[in-house]
Amino acid sequence: MASNIRFKRSSVTGKSPSAAQLPIGEIAMNTKDGVLWMQEEGARILNIRAGSALTAGRFIYVSPHGDDTNNDGSDRLKAKKTVSGAVAISTSGDTIEVASGTYVESNPIVVPPGVALQGEDLRSTVLVPQTQNKDFFHVNNGVHFTNFSFVGSASTGAVISFDPNRVGVVTQSPYVRNCTNFIPNSIGLRIDGNLRSGNNGVNGSMVVDSFTQYNLNGIGVSITNKAYAQLVSIFTINSGTSIFCESGGQCDITNSNSSFGEYGLVADNVSLLQYTGITSTASGIASDRLQIQFPVKNVQITNFEYDNVTGYSTVTTEEDHNLKVGYGASLQGIGFTCAAGYGQTHAVSGFIYNEATGISTITTATNHGVIGGDHVKLSGIAFTCSGYAGVSTHIFPDGTNGYQFKVDSILSNTQFTVNVGTSTIAHTYLENGIVRTGITTDIYPNPIGEPGKSGNVYDVIDIPGGNYTHKFVSADAGAVTIKTGAAAGAAVTVTNATYIPATGVLTLDFVAAHGMSTADQITISEESISFTCAKDNYKHPQAYPRPGFAHTFVSGVTNAITKSIGGTITAEAGTVYDGAAGIMTVTSAGHGLSNGNTVTLANDAVKFTCSKDVHATQHDYPRNGIDPIAGVATVVSNSQTNTFEIFVGKSGIADPICGVGTTVNVTSTTQLTVNCGATLLDARKFNIYSGISTVPHTFVQAGIRTVSGFVHDHLTGLTTITTSQPHHLAAKNYVRLAGIALTCTAGIKTYPDGNSRFGSVFEVTGITTNTFTLDVGISTLAHTYVSGGTVRRAAASKLYANRPYDGQVVYLDTLYKQLDKIDVTSPGSGYASQPTITISAPEGDNGTTATAEAVLENGAIKEINVTNNGSQYVNNPSITLTGGSPSVSAGTTTGMRPLYYTVQEATQPDKYTGISTVVFDQVLNNAIGIGSTAFFYQTSLILASSHSFEWIGSGGDMAGSRPRLGGVGIQSAEIVNRDGGIVVYTSTDQSGNFRIGNDVAINQVTGTISGRAFNQSLLNTVTPLIIALED
Repeated sequence: MASNIRFKRSSVTGKSPSAAQLPIGEIAMNTKDGVLWMQEEGARILNIRAGSALTAGRFIYVSPHGDDTNNDGSDRLKAKKTVSGAVAISTSGDTIEVASGTYVESNPIVVPPGVALQGEDLRSTVLVPQTQNKDFFHVNNGVHFTNFSFVGSASTGAVISFDPNRVGVVTQSPYVRNCTNFIPNSIGLRIDGNLRSGNNGVNGSMVVDSFTQYNLNGIGVSITNKAYAQLVSIFTINSGTSIFCESGGQCDITNSNSSFGEYGLVADNVSLLQYTGITSTASGIASDRLQIQFPVKNVQITNFEYDNVTGYSTVTTEEDHNLKVGYGASLQGIGFTCAAGYGQTHAVSGFIYNEATGISTITTATNHGVIGGDHVKLSGIAFTCSGYAGVSTHIFPDGTNGYQFKVDSILSNTQFTVNVGTSTIAHTYLENGIVRTGITTDIYPNPIGEPGKSGNVYDVIDIPGGNYTHKFVSADAGAVTIKTGAAAGAAVTVTNATYIPATGVLTLDFVAAHGMSTADQITISEESISFTCAKDNYKHPQAYPRPGFAHTFVSGVTNAITKSIGGTITAEAGTVYDGAAGIMTVTSAGHGLSNGNTVTLANDAVKFTCSKDVHATQHDYPRNGIDPIAGVATVVSNSQTNTFEIFVGKSGIADPICGVGTTVNVTSTTQLTVNCGATLLDARKFNIYSGISTVPHTFVQAGIRTVSGFVHDHLTGLTTITTSQPHHLAAKNYVRLAGIALTCTAGIKTYPDGNSRFGSVFEVTGITTNTFTLDVGISTLAHTYVSGGTVRRAAASKLYANRPYDGQVVYLDTLYKQLDKIDVTSPGSGYASQPTITISAPEGDNGTTATAEAVLENGAIKEINVTNNGSQYVNNPSITLTGGSPSVSAGTTTGMRPLYYTVQEATQPDKYTGISTVVFDQVLNNAIGIGSTAFFYQTSLILASSHSFEWIGSGGDMAGSRPRLGGVGIQSAEIVNRDGGIVVYTSTDQSGNFRIGNDVAINQVTGTISGRAFNQSLLNTVTPLIIALED
């Protein structure tokens, strides 16, 4: 009989085995601490600490015969009645099993991260949205859908979309498999990058396998704003557009079909500007490459405000950062101190400090569990020292040498040594102190890694302020009410509005005389004037002025707030929520909490009314899967006897003129101006998404060290710096240098002097105890250290230009255009012959003039075909028709296409010069000199292989699109490249025509292969080859 294996085990906190207790080859476990132990050859005990617990999750059952009120969904006999009822109680790892049936659901349904929804059968499990003009499902990280049919009335929004109310980077794509959408005029799948904060160029992604879209006149899959999708077996029938990529959205699609409908694969526009570069060499016409320099200068970070609940951070720099929304910013060396709540703590019971060497022996009251090379964080250690008159006790560390230290050696299970830095004063341990273990670094991002691979490159999601250009869209009738003056009480309608962010001046135009004088006052109704904004490339209108939303506390659920110190409390009368600050002040008599403790609010723990509906209805918070603090330990601040504050997230933005009498300046009888507040961008702040945490972090700056030596190799730029005390730096740390006096043939100068392209912040490449090396740049002159100088470990940021890549487009200085089409607005009449079409010349250097020909039908112009698109146009060209002797001349308009260069490949930007050699798919249309600006965008891109088209262009009506009822396919509607968007494809249409992109087509009926520059019979091409092979 086999023997049972039993591991040595302990359930005592901090308990670890000795070498004698744990022979080589055996394993021990501490079930309390979640630690496994083994002995290494050489009698060293190693531990493996548990990470996040892996849980299988629950199965939650749904049935048409279930009950949402009385059943918990734990088995089929206790099934929930609706999918929304099951989702409401689900958490990450749960699987919702939905039995066959039809379910009418209140939408939108917000699915929490990591939840799977599984129907019993594709055809028999039917989900119906109850509310029109709203999305059906909002999904989050790691959500999975399979085996559902979506059925409903027209004009539902998106069947599946990202949750717009939950922030976060997609680390596991939502996955949709084996579903069918029957809802007319809907969007089957909307993957909007603006609904997900992303890093390293991607704003969110989804994966789809076998999703049929029979959504008449709708959109099959929409991928926008730098989002990404992998699509397999997508079948669309009578869709308005099968697959749509816009504003840098990209996808690859395989083994799919687009049948009937208006358009097939549409790639429209490019992303917001990603970054710019400056040409460092000149290139002539017909060259296909340029050397482009990207910024490499580091800028010191002076503050980093981190919101651990939302994951957003505001970064402040010492000088202008020159970033824009959508740029990448690399971050290095950000030092933090953190509140309790992570790692494991051990009380200090002894501390022997050698001030001459800095070596300290620390004794802990419990088994510390660390090994040599680990890092520990020290806090609250009290010493007595004789070096300060009138002061007997000091608390260390004080931040001079940081708070985290590397373990040098292990003396026993309760003793280890670290180097905390030297001193001229003897210190004697007095009492207290904490050692925190189980952490790797107090530097963020972790310096061990590569740019772009370990999370230290972040997309800039916002620049505080808002100096963005606004474009007027519309205004409500009577949006402006005259408050004072001769016309007081009248409501007037705005016909146009212009807003200048830098000054805050809003100019309003009216359809008729407004009857006001300067110094009269008006009020503007809330959300009555709509603008689009450059911040999102003018995509989404926003109504102004925004009112913000005031909340009034109603009640709290009894014992719905759990304290980290033990016990529960209830939010009581007097609880207040400040939406602008995002702070909720909780009133709970004698709560017993201190600053730094945490509380966890159960779902729906508090009830408020809201000014959004004039306080007509009551709302429960936090909402599961929507509000960021739902089920999350949240740190307490400003604790008083009966109240404390927690950050729960902000609610709405209130514009200063909303509902307030505002003084006007009259500029004409139909125009006036008001000042509604300037919105300037902050040149030294930017916002990123850095991830959520259960622990608040506070930015700290490291201590300053004095430079005592500086040896610079001017040929290589490598420099060795000596400090008067141990610097406690590590390779890949960043340092800021200041005030270093050097002498050269030009005399004595102080460095850094601000002229170097590197600035004053540099990366450490090597270390000893009192020296470190870095590269400060080469020079034509040798320099010798004279005196002075300081060095401080620095937090640094710089504009991070990822290596230009295939999938980007570029223009140089000016975005030129070419003629895309000439539309006939009126056909004219009486043409006796074909007129001559003259197109004006382009404005750009080395441009070519477009040409076109008219097609006549019954004496009128049926269409105009562009025969040469031309190049280097800045504005739309003029079109002149001459000859043909018409009785009535035709009218025309033009459509233009931007001329981008597409990136074929590029070298990695040099780490010192920032120069990359960029190769384009096209040759340059005009000569480019040194100092030209290159603007980089991500193109909207569809990569389609083996795609089938059937009668695309025949319309969204099923009956009318069928060929026997007059439906006609339009080949040009299969693939649409618009305003810089690109579709790369192979396809087959209903006639068997096989296409490789726009340039090669094989016609199976005629047996010909044709392209942009040739047209040849397949028989004539292939037969000589066969004969040659036979010979």
